[in-house]
Amino acid sequence: MRAAFLAMSLVLGLAACSSAGGAGAEPEPTGAGGSGATGGTSAGESGAGGEAGSGGGASGSAGSVQVGGNNAGGSGIKECQSKETPGKRIPAALLIVLDRSGSMSDAGKWPAATGALNQMLNAADPELAMGLVRFPEGTNSGCPLTDIVCQTNYECTDIKDIPNVPVGPLKETGAQIQNLIATTKPNGGTPTLWALRKAYKYMSELETDSERFVLLVTDGVPTFLTPPIGPFPEMGVNCGNKGELGTATSDARKANPPVRTFVIGAPGSEDGLEILSGLALNGGTCRPGGSHSSYTCHYQIGAANFEQDLAATLTQIAGSVSSCTYAVPVPSGEEVNPDLVNVIVTAGGSETTIVKDTSQQDGWDYTDESKTKIQIFGPQCEAINKGTEATVKIALGCQTKVK
Repeated sequence: MRAAFLAMSLVLGLAACSSAGGAGAEPEPTGAGGSGATGGTSAGESGAGGEAGSGGGASGSAGSVQVGGNNAGGSGIKECQSKETPGKRIPAALLIVLDRSGSMSDAGKWPAATGALNQMLNAADPELAMGLVRFPEGTNSGCPLTDIVCQTNYECTDIKDIPNVPVGPLKETGAQIQNLIATTKPNGGTPTLWALRKAYKYMSELETDSERFVLLVTDGVPTFLTPPIGPFPEMGVNCGNKGELGTATSDARKANPPVRTFVIGAPGSEDGLEILSGLALNGGTCRPGGSHSSYTCHYQIGAANFEQDLAATLTQIAGSVSSCTYAVPVPSGEEVNPDLVNVIVTAGGSETTIVKDTSQQDGWDYTDESKTKIQIFGPQCEAINKGTEATVKIALGCQTKVK
């Protein structure tokens, strides 16, 4: 559901307020899936979280930036406000990585999943950049069992280097994505490692100023390397293991530019909860209220209302990355001290100065080390996405309020 008009004003105050206060360091995620895999470690409890709101606002909502001003000895944020100049929010770039393995044909999961995707595509912000890659591609699905060389690696890297639908504004790619999923049938295994590796490479090279996300939708435990058994050689040599999968996701998040990973587990993926939760943790999107100690960092969808719940989750994720990220504008000839930044949200007639929260659960945080963009998380992002008029202000020049 598209959010109604979102008024955004970025308030910059360059008066001399207190310069004390730190930004707080982001936690370092660990390898997803952890135990029992070569090179794997158990994912830690702490990690940056993604936020799901509902709906999406119109792109580039203009607001105001206030520069300069006179603090007049006051200590509050408002004393740092003055002259106005335009500002805007930044829709994200999102690549859907869709599992079309054979098990997706069970219990009506494929038509339910594609139906939910269609609902989200119809409801999301048309300016949100989105694309889709399916995995496996199906090129080697006819590999005969007697061909050992083919069987050893036949699906591990069977994913397109360029997505089936390259990332672009949803108003241009939406119909292409819908046509692709309408002509795709479930088949094959679950080569998740290379699906994500190729997705990360593509997204890291994408020419965009937007925040970059990958959204993995899967119903099964990834296909991993199988050690030799008796006379049979090791299988799926290039499919990797849990440790490699966790490292790929963590490395993508820590790269420049960073690519973060949302994870949705469909019915049938219950045996892979540790892996999927670890991927979300490492990907910087552990959901609000989620915890890797209980394997709940990702979004797990049950079988009872699968299509309805999946559609709602997809819409929440699309809305959060579309409507809750804002640029921090820099006045001409000036530099912004990232430790002197505060964020004020006005929604429903109530004004709140929200705190910087590096766990990204309830507050705001910088999107990456460049500290040129901020993203709002938790109830305030939800309030922005509810369709009521909301105002976001960023006040520069006063000590950052930290959680």
